[in-house]
Amino acid sequence: MPERLSPQIVKTEIEELIKKATIAEEPNLANRLKDLMSWIAKRKDGFLMNRRYVLDLLTELILDCQFWLNLKSLTPEQKQILYAQEKITPVEQYWYDFLFPQWLNERDPKLPIWKEKMMNNKFTRNDEKIVNSLAQEIEACGGSYLWNYLLDLSMATDLVVVGNKSISLCIQLTQTHVNQWVNKRDEWEHTLAYWGIQRGLIISYNPGNLNTAFLASVIMEKADTLPDISYNEYTA
Repeated sequence: MPERLSPQIVKTEIEELIKKATIAEEPNLANRLKDLMSWIAKRKDGFLMNRRYVLDLLTELILDCQFWLNLKSLTPEQKQILYAQEKITPVEQYWYDFLFPQWLNERDPKLPIWKEKMMNNKFTRNDEKIVNSLAQEIEACGGSYLWNYLLDLSMATDLVVVGNKSISLCIQLTQTHVNQWVNKRDEWEHTLAYWGIQRGLIISYNPGNLNTAFLASVIMEKADTLPDISYNEYTA
């Protein structure tokens, strides 16, 4: 998690990015940033300081936009050199090459919902400890992962995981009751399909008896073996 920026710096950086996106002829990026700027523009710094998830999201987004704009100015060969120099993992490349541009260029149906929840302090990360523990176990198994706010809020994804074959798998963790499972899975599949995500795994788990080390090994195995186009489920 990058160090959280102050409200003043966040506003300044977003304004600067809007200018850069306009110069770079990236209107979708500029418009998305303008929308987020209007979300916070009239909020006082003290108010925003008490909205840590808002600041964390925007800090993350600012860094992604800066890096992505840099990538857009490079040739494919230069981009691969930069990826190597910055040690950008395959799962991070999937984010910058595909998922992040998708979010910029497509309408985000969930954007108004999570903006309101975050600004009203109704957003929580109840599964944060489990996600962090699982991510550490995946790294210990030799895999790589990505978690960020946009994946969670807009794309029904808690983690994107890459195993030994450098193929990304989007993971959703849920404690959904069996009576609501069909609706949950249908909504998950619809969200992934909307964003063009072709490989997904939804995992139902009981936090009281979850073995994250074992689950990490299952995820790694499925990241390497599931078909290139498939949505699957697993009960932990």
